[in-house]
Amino acid sequence: MSLRRPLLIPLVLWGLAISAPVQADFTSDYIKARKAINSGDHAEAISLLRSAISQKPGSEAKVRLYGMRFDPYVPHYYLGKALWDSGDCAGAVASFQQAMDQGVIQGLDEYSDLQRGMAACQVQSVDLTGILADAGSALNRLESANQDFGAMQSESILDSEWSSRWAPELERSGQALARLRQDLAAAESAGNPDAINAVTEAAREAANRISGSRDLAVARVGALREEQARMASQQRDQISRELAQALATARGVALPSGGNAEMQRLHGEVQTRITSAERLGTDADAQAMRSAAQDLGGLVRRYQQAEQNWRVEQQAIAARTPPPLLKQVAEAYFSGDYATTRRIANPDELADERAKVQVHLFRAAASYKLFVLSGEEATDHLRQAENDIRAIKSLNSQFSPYISAFSPRFLEFFRRTG
Repeated sequence: MSLRRPLLIPLVLWGLAISAPVQADFTSDYIKARKAINSGDHAEAISLLRSAISQKPGSEAKVRLYGMRFDPYVPHYYLGKALWDSGDCAGAVASFQQAMDQGVIQGLDEYSDLQRGMAACQVQSVDLTGILADAGSALNRLESANQDFGAMQSESILDSEWSSRWAPELERSGQALARLRQDLAAAESAGNPDAINAVTEAAREAANRISGSRDLAVARVGALREEQARMASQQRDQISRELAQALATARGVALPSGGNAEMQRLHGEVQTRITSAERLGTDADAQAMRSAAQDLGGLVRRYQQAEQNWRVEQQAIAARTPPPLLKQVAEAYFSGDYATTRRIANPDELADERAKVQVHLFRAAASYKLFVLSGEEATDHLRQAENDIRAIKSLNSQFSPYISAFSPRFLEFFRRTG
């Protein structure tokens, strides 16, 4: 026993001497690697961590680093962090995954940093070229759709409703395009594929929306043109009827025997215009037909007025000798025999309207005079005078008595009576 003890002690010490450097090597590399990460020396950190992992690959929740200092040992996490900081996302993701596979990191505060690093590297690993191209294409399609819709403004048939109905939609779509271009620039700068895809989807929806509005505007133009054509057809039919009516009226114009030179001249012009209007035909321009109808109608009215003036003149000539009754009534009135005037004045016995008016006038004046002479007590005379004046105004609303033939008081009474 005394021989074995001295031999055992050196063996134990020799074993400790062998194991101690191993412990010191991986912890020393691990400590130095973390310091290198903090100082930004990523290459040194990566080298030291790989050395530590080669010596001790497994993670532990707690190891003694030196003295009484115990910390988690998660070299794969720190290696991933150093690789991430140095721009090696593929290596970082692989190291982060090994750290998670070993299970220790999930219970540490560093796990949230690992998750952010994984997410960032996964984003960077996505090929943004394709989705950026899709987004650009969607925005170009929206811009083209806006231009197509904007071209609808040249449709003059939409002038009355463009600013209130269609322009606001185009303005909103233009604002959406500008906003989405800004969003795409920000998403590209951040390397965010989800944000880029969101821009693509929004641009497609906006393009579909404005294209739908353009389709509605095109349909609106078609509907308005159909309505214009329908109204034009109705207007043409109306003008055609107006011309036919004007022709029928003009053909009925007959020159009476004894007509004056003005009537003969106008009658000849009417016949010439009839021939000209008949040559137009039913397929003539609507404006030409309307002009022909108006000219023909105006000429016929001028002829009718000339004929009317001629007939009035003829009647005046024939009426220069008053009817016997009117002569008797006038003589009785101007002789001051108002009672006889009132008794013999009977307008219904006369056929000539002007003679009737005069008989009514003399009877009204005589009745009013008798009313005044009675001290304004004979109201039946007053009512007779009022009735005669109303009859006069009914026969000729423009008639007014001769001022020199009647008293101012009667003239005022005549004016007031209605």
